[in-house]
Amino acid sequence: TEASGIHHFGIPVGFKSPSREIAIMDTRQPATPWELELRKLQGVWQQTGFQADGDEHAIDELGADALTTISGNAFTVTAPNGNVLIKGTFRLDPDHDPKFIDWTDTFGEDAGKTFPAIYMLDTNRLVFCATDPGKPRPNEFRTRKDEVLRILERLP
Repeated sequence: TEASGIHHFGIPVGFKSPSREIAIMDTRQPATPWELELRKLQGVWQQTGFQADGDEHAIDELGADALTTISGNAFTVTAPNGNVLIKGTFRLDPDHDPKFIDWTDTFGEDAGKTFPAIYMLDTNRLVFCATDPGKPRPNEFRTRKDEVLRILERLP
């Protein structure tokens, strides 16, 4: 503040230009829980585990080596040869326990569909359990009929 003599961005607070007074404010806000979660999700992830319909040995139609790239609130799933399998967006709600995420496919077999899911995330591991559109959101990290669970590890 002017009284304390603190300067923001190298300009004294309350500095007056010849034409008008310049109000200098620090508008940076602390990140919200949503923003923090979104930042942690950014990057390239490789699937390391899969479960469907309660079967821990289910075969994943996307392939065991699919890569998921997250940028902003968009995702792209690619095969190892680079073919795009799925594209879409997602919406986070980290205020729940477990945390909520809704995946909406915009490209691929399920384009236009939104899959309600739960997720847990640490620095290098993302686990989510999703169900079909219109079904109740899963509430634990194991699958039942019409649910899939994916485990992804962050690539360097």
